[in-house]
Amino acid sequence: IALRALMSSLLPGMEANYIRETVPGASDGELEKGDPTALTDPYVMAAHYTLTNATPLPGPGAVAFSIGDHPFSLPLAISASLPSRKSDYVCGSLHLVDETTINFPAAQIITSIPKSSEISADEMKLTATYERVGDNGVKATRTLDIDHPHATCTADYYNKVRPQLIAMNAMLNAQVLYDVRPVKPAPVAKKKPAQKKKPQKPVLQAQAETKPNSSQN
Repeated sequence: IALRALMSSLLPGMEANYIRETVPGASDGELEKGDPTALTDPYVMAAHYTLTNATPLPGPGAVAFSIGDHPFSLPLAISASLPSRKSDYVCGSLHLVDETTINFPAAQIITSIPKSSEISADEMKLTATYERVGDNGVKATRTLDIDHPHATCTADYYNKVRPQLIAMNAMLNAQVLYDVRPVKPAPVAKKKPAQKKKPQKPVLQAQAETKPNSSQN
């Protein structure tokens, strides 16, 4: 509901300013606000922007999918910050899908992407899939499902599932590795071997001279 209200309050032409103010390092961008007034449908919005100096180049290096702006924070939704709880707390249910695509310049090569994985806890499940896309990109899709039967959870529940929640947060730190793309050497022109001159056969020259015969009578 808060995100619907925020998108509705943005005046036309203010989307790029909103991205620059809320996304550290964003140089430009645009929003797809969807329809915040359609309350009967799940609300979907998207942001497209360019991050400057998002990761050190040319490499080698590693970058996590947590870069940029994520309107719904997965670590915040998992909520494993407290070492333990001693009282009941509010725990909502949700279905959250976070898709992040990282495209590398042509001068870099992707050397490794994380393995798809899944972690489950009581009434919670986090799934992460990774795939190569386009010419030089990686797409991460992380899905968090929380299905609590009640609006509040007990301290015993939190203390029991916290190890799995910590593991979920660790899974969100998966990184893609990259390096400098090797430059193929230019093909070297092969020199043709010098052809040996064949020895010339001696030419037999003959000269014939014919003299007239003289006779005396």
